[in-house]
Amino acid sequence: MVTSIAKIQSDTFTLQQPSKRMEWLDAMRGLAMLMVIYSHQVMGSPLDYTCVTVEAFRFVMLEMFFFISGFLCAISSMPVIIKVRKLALQLLLPTVVIYLIHAWIYGDSLDLFARMKNGFWFLPTLFVVEVVGYVLFKYIRRCSLTKKVGIICLVIIADKILTSLAFRYGMLNTPWADAFQLSFFCVYLIPFLIGALIRYVHRRIYSYVDGHILFFGIIIMLFLLLSFYNQPLIKSFLSLLGVFVIFLIMRNMRGYFRKDHYIGNFLVLCGKNTLGLYLLHYFVLSEIICHFSPILLMHMGMEGNPLMQLVIIGFSTLVTTVITLSAIKVIEMSPVLSLLCLGQPLRKKIVYET
Repeated sequence: MVTSIAKIQSDTFTLQQPSKRMEWLDAMRGLAMLMVIYSHQVMGSPLDYTCVTVEAFRFVMLEMFFFISGFLCAISSMPVIIKVRKLALQLLLPTVVIYLIHAWIYGDSLDLFARMKNGFWFLPTLFVVEVVGYVLFKYIRRCSLTKKVGIICLVIIADKILTSLAFRYGMLNTPWADAFQLSFFCVYLIPFLIGALIRYVHRRIYSYVDGHILFFGIIIMLFLLLSFYNQPLIKSFLSLLGVFVIFLIMRNMRGYFRKDHYIGNFLVLCGKNTLGLYLLHYFVLSEIICHFSPILLMHMGMEGNPLMQLVIIGFSTLVTTVITLSAIKVIEMSPVLSLLCLGQPLRKKIVYET
């Protein structure tokens, strides 16, 4: 049964990953993944001085994943039912398997319909967002560019209004809404649609940015000015603006990720193993590794030194990433485990969508 499912996945589906011409998107996803691992290292320790960096990373890191998914999903052409099946095998199957392993190791109760805290909300939410977004993209596929942009903008505005009303009147605090993570869906649908919107107009954006270098300076100045405001609407816009700035920077550095640069290749490697890094480092390895940083600082007598906290947490993030990547390589030696734990098909040639 598992073999037949994996064969269907590998023969019929095309993984939604960038081609070699778009490895900078993998690098951007890898950067977001390192931010997540860094944040988890801090949250799992009693360190205080690194909270500022965590707040900065939280501002953009999750939005980056949904932005990239929307950017790639907008041009996919497979039938909806095949897309849903692919996403279920790629996202939901490894989530459930790792959830069961985590519950077995740490003695948690098996309650799939409880509020999925501790990170389990992310992949199911991404699944729902991708399915809804893909149905929308299929519906507007034959529309003109102007209509596509207009429809997506209307959906973004409607989502923002409905989300605000739902939060104000407590509609998202019900057990049913908690079980299916509707609040996360409403919040992260917007960066997903923004990514799709950028995909539709990316050629014009690239040509304009390449001819106007000062455009970067204007966006960064706008970002800095808006950062002084604490209104939720401004903060939401500022988060999307930060993702867009990182997107443009990574795109302009695209040549760097095609050459033999250790940092560039490491970011690309992390981006291509994002699913495994997210599931394994947090749900299996985090409880083992998260105490490394405070113990080391305590032995060094520098637990109150802000600079050393940043250095040690950064080192711990790198160690955690390398250990998790090694665990992924071991799992990939078994096609069945690779399918169940990483959402990967049998070891066959993978065709990338562009």
